[in-house]
Amino acid sequence: MPIRLAVVTLLAWRPVSRATRASRGERARYDRRVLRVLNTALCLLMLALAVAQIGRPQWWLWVGAFVVPAFWAFMAGFRHRAFRAVRWLGWLWGCVALWVALLWQHWPQTAGFWRTEVWAQDAAARTGLSLMAALAALLAALFTAYHKR
Repeated sequence: MPIRLAVVTLLAWRPVSRATRASRGERARYDRRVLRVLNTALCLLMLALAVAQIGRPQWWLWVGAFVVPAFWAFMAGFRHRAFRAVRWLGWLWGCVALWVALLWQHWPQTAGFWRTEVWAQDAAARTGLSLMAALAALLAALFTAYHKR
């Protein structure tokens, strides 16, 4: 079986021109810039959501729930070399699992919670939507970590 795989691989191999390699390099640089801008925007959004939580009861828990995704978005955008260590990826995966559990617990029960007229009135819908945004920031950081690794 391995010999047949090697033969098929050799038959399917084609040399790549320098122009193709150069365009791949440019594409990789463009991808890095886009991911850095995305993670920077998500970091700032999470910090803004953390500041918006200050008036709530038990605000310190909710501020932490948005500062942690902001930290991971910052790490993915500016310190992506840290993800070469498996320990950092493990912590990121642990945070993703924790945020999935938080979202499961605080999932909005209101019908049509994504509509503006609903979440403008319902605090539980706002909480669920903001936790969805935090989970999206964590998933973007996870994608960036594996993309830049």
